[in-house]
Amino acid sequence: MRRLVPLLLLGLAPGAVRADGAIERRLHADSADASSFLWTDWNKFQENYHPLYAVDDDPATAWVEGAAGGGAGEWVRFNVTRLDGASAVRLRIRNGYQKSSALWKANARVREVTVTLLPSGTRVKATLTDTEGWQELRVEQPAGPLEAIQLTADSVYAGTRYTDLCISDVELYVTSATRDNPVVEKAKLERVLAWKGDRVAAARMFKDAAAGQIPIAPGYTLAASAGRESPVPARGPFGGALVALADLRTHPTEPGLRAPEAEMALAVAGFESGFAGWTPVQAVANDTRPVPAVDGLAPAALWNCYEGPPVWGDATDGSASGTVELPIAGTLGFLRADGVGTFAVSQAPTVAAAIEADLGVCAKPTPHILAWAKTAPATASSPARLEALLTVGCGTLEVREGRERVSVPQLLVYDTTGKLSLLVGGTYATAFGWRGEGAGAVLSDARRVSAGSATIRMTERKAP
Repeated sequence: MRRLVPLLLLGLAPGAVRADGAIERRLHADSADASSFLWTDWNKFQENYHPLYAVDDDPATAWVEGAAGGGAGEWVRFNVTRLDGASAVRLRIRNGYQKSSALWKANARVREVTVTLLPSGTRVKATLTDTEGWQELRVEQPAGPLEAIQLTADSVYAGTRYTDLCISDVELYVTSATRDNPVVEKAKLERVLAWKGDRVAAARMFKDAAAGQIPIAPGYTLAASAGRESPVPARGPFGGALVALADLRTHPTEPGLRAPEAEMALAVAGFESGFAGWTPVQAVANDTRPVPAVDGLAPAALWNCYEGPPVWGDATDGSASGTVELPIAGTLGFLRADGVGTFAVSQAPTVAAAIEADLGVCAKPTPHILAWAKTAPATASSPARLEALLTVGCGTLEVREGRERVSVPQLLVYDTTGKLSLLVGGTYATAFGWRGEGAGAVLSDARRVSAGSATIRMTERKAP
């Protein structure tokens, strides 16, 4: 364990180019994790003190830990664009809740902090001053990859009124010989700001009189368990999905959430056949309300396949990064079979062309959704029923190397009551559980398995 040297004693000029070509640049985080955060029944959304509020460049918001006690031992972790030649990280920190001087004094602040760089594991200690405004720290490591920065509070300055530990803002500057893409970094900050707006909209949605008809809960908790070796190797264009399904089937079933065998058998058959015989359709949501921004759950997005955060620590600290994915279409209708209208289309592209993003409609940054349906035929006792829907969202992203077309395939499989039971992406499979029936049913939990990674368990968050 090394101790941090005050930045001003290092004699370094921020932003200067070194002899080896390394240069300091600012990186933004659009995903963040924490050991805990404050969550109560009255502040689920715009004031729930999620760790992402520490990277929004706004002192009026903050990460606020939610554990019992004064906050010592709590941590926050920021996931950044991977840079392979990173040799130093400079952090600018607004310590405490700096929305106002009164709130800064009332809440706890970090005193001694351990900064950990991942994946190198470089760990250093420092003492922050008990002052408002910005203060800086610098951490060095042997030149190598950087994917995340974690701050752990070893001790705290006590608040005059509350025991909650707060950090208003953290800016991240990385010295590396690997070039970054400023457009990508700007887009990350824009996504955080859009997320803030979405949370305000979510608060309004759940307060609306129709809140009882929202099929998801106000928030979820994620926990991770150790991954394990996959029972089958990945082969072919759908190899990753088939491996994830096999892992989901053989992974020990947790109480209250069975592996949906019928739905998994249908999924395996679809992937193994390349979805031969499935009907190309235009899929339209009957319920067009957007999925509200709640903790632990979010629609998939085009950038996930490039910028999705890893799961750090998994079995070690029980933490899980990111969210559990929902359908990329982003509307509530796709959570139920009867919430989706499907209309057969002619001259549709092949599934392979859609997954390769080799289509003119994939040239825009907004995902274009293509779909193929499998429908159970009508019988004397029941009408035709949508059993499964393969969707491929394709579009063009600005990545470090320039513009690149990408696609996000997802297979949605519904149970016999029409609820989304299974969601399979390119490398993951998620089984969902529900509470209640009919129009009042609510997504209550999930188990997400990805080959080679931790298994994530999602459960409905209960306010204390």
